[in-house]
Amino acid sequence: MAYVNGFAYKAVRPVAEDQVLSASNGRRRPFKRKFWREQLRDWNETFKPTSIRAHRELQSVDQKGSPTPTSPRISSAAAITTRR
Repeated sequence: MAYVNGFAYKAVRPVAEDQVLSASNGRRRPFKRKFWREQLRDWNETFKPTSIRAHRELQSVDQKGSPTPTSPRISSAAAITTRR
């Protein structure tokens, strides 16, 4: 890419036939492996329950009775959600 007077210029060149086939195989691989199912399982079993616990702990804090907006209970719950 080149910049001339603040404008970007780029020349796109055709790809060789053998590279096109390898690229399409690379795109099909995630669908064969179904990687998204592993991510969904990880979300449902690990991250979602941790997030729900932390959010419920945050919601259970009575803000009106708290001397400061950041009480130790809130800080500990916030630390849980930011660990990962």
